[in-house]
Amino acid sequence: MAFQACLLHAHVLAGTIHPTLLAHRSQGPCTAALLSHSAAVVAGQAWPDSRRFSHRSLASSTAIRARRRNSRQERDSEAEQSIDEPQIDLGRRAEAISSQLQLRPEHVRSLVRRNPAIAAVPLEKLRKGLPGLAHVLGVPLSQALFMVARQPGVLDADVQQLQRSCEQLAAAVQLPAEQVMFLAARQPALLASPARMAAEAQKLGAALGCSACGALQLLSRLGSEQLHSVLSMSSSTVLQRLPEVVEALGLPSDSTRKLDMLHLVAKHPGLLAASLGDIGRSTDALLVAFQQSPPLTFAAVLGRCPSLLTLPAEQILANYQGLLLQLGVSRGALARMLAKHPQLLRAAPESTAVKLRAMAFKLYLPQGQVVSMCVRQPALLSKDSGSLAAALASLQALLRCNYQAAVAAAVRAPNLLLWRPASLQRKHAMLLQATQLPAVRLNALLLQQPGLLTLSLGQLASCISCAQQLLQLSTAELGELLLKDPKLLIRGSRVLQEQVQELQEYLALPASTIADLLRRSPGILAAGSRCGWPTSPRCWRCCSSRRSRCRQQCWQSHN
Repeated sequence: MAFQACLLHAHVLAGTIHPTLLAHRSQGPCTAALLSHSAAVVAGQAWPDSRRFSHRSLASSTAIRARRRNSRQERDSEAEQSIDEPQIDLGRRAEAISSQLQLRPEHVRSLVRRNPAIAAVPLEKLRKGLPGLAHVLGVPLSQALFMVARQPGVLDADVQQLQRSCEQLAAAVQLPAEQVMFLAARQPALLASPARMAAEAQKLGAALGCSACGALQLLSRLGSEQLHSVLSMSSSTVLQRLPEVVEALGLPSDSTRKLDMLHLVAKHPGLLAASLGDIGRSTDALLVAFQQSPPLTFAAVLGRCPSLLTLPAEQILANYQGLLLQLGVSRGALARMLAKHPQLLRAAPESTAVKLRAMAFKLYLPQGQVVSMCVRQPALLSKDSGSLAAALASLQALLRCNYQAAVAAAVRAPNLLLWRPASLQRKHAMLLQATQLPAVRLNALLLQQPGLLTLSLGQLASCISCAQQLLQLSTAELGELLLKDPKLLIRGSRVLQEQVQELQEYLALPASTIADLLRRSPGILAAGSRCGWPTSPRCWRCCSSRRSRCRQQCWQSHN
């Protein structure tokens, strides 16, 4: 019986007997039948010729089963390794890298998010090898880190050989070695073959009508796969590529006439390597996101952010739906936001949700208020929550106020969080000098009207000069006038000049009289622009008073 069982199992393994028949092996007749069948199989007579197993089919089935068994074992071993090896926390690894190398945390987090391979490089290896690499190439430590993120194997390369390759490439394209080292830090593949890369840069420059230096800069901004694709193109293909990309957009010719493709390629060289079909599908998805904006407006948006054309259409639509869900705005409002800041479409929905929660946590604000700030100033969503908290702390120190007052100012003017602290300090110093107000009174004025700090230095200087000239103000009088009407400078020099000129033409009074009237009651300009100018001198006497309710009633009764 033991011999019979072994024989049955051998036939099952050979595939000549179905395994379910083993369930009936205890039955006598069945066992005898199986044994007689096995003897016939050995003799080669149990199957007709068309169904008889050959040695080749038997060997192939055995090999297939062996491969399946090996692949199953490999999957099991990989699963065990994935369980044994913990997943790398990219956030913590970015914090550790920034702490070890003394780099800005937001820059390192962004770099690790875009290049996760750098998270696998040991920290000790980065700490020891990165400063030497940066020193030899003559680039900042952050740029050397970007180089390692693009190609982690650079840390194991011969640094002196990298330097010699940089010098060879610089001599071939007639550029300073320092500039080539900076470009190589952006894309290390440029140093693989300096002579070939110089020839390709000259060929690409001739095709695009730019210098070899400009072509090398374009190549340095490509990824490894895109670089290989562009280098494999001929000059005629590159020249033909530009009008093909414009045609793939499917926009009217009058809207794309002003679309400078060379400028787009300079901003995003990946357009040269992208599929034309993918560009067309991405354009259709973008038209959905921008709510069929006018073609001229849409073309202008593409000119500012051409990288959207190489984003997959499915990802564009998913990011668009995520923004609608997270911000809770209408499609038209989101289209207007995207027209101001089209880079928002590159953010994944989960990234937007995490950023909103982090901003609410860092700024100690309800998430609804944070969303309202982001709707008014979409660029806030492109900033790191840590940098926004640092900007708020610097604003608090500049205006010497408590945290709640600084938050209230930022809510009124979200643009404040986008300016660098040094720029805000320069504008604050300019206002101090121009108004001769004590710092305490000026700070109170700026907390009431924080929009003054959102003007550029040039705009602020132009508005101050225009107000002093039109209203015949001294330095001290300008400060007192701003306390009466903090929005005086917000109008801008051109609008202020037009309003004063309209008022002077309407009343037919000398400029000195108009200036005296506005010095006593600067609110006339704001109220007149809203309700129209009054029609009787009696109403002007009423408007010169400080009773705004009476002023409104006068204008409404005479209009």
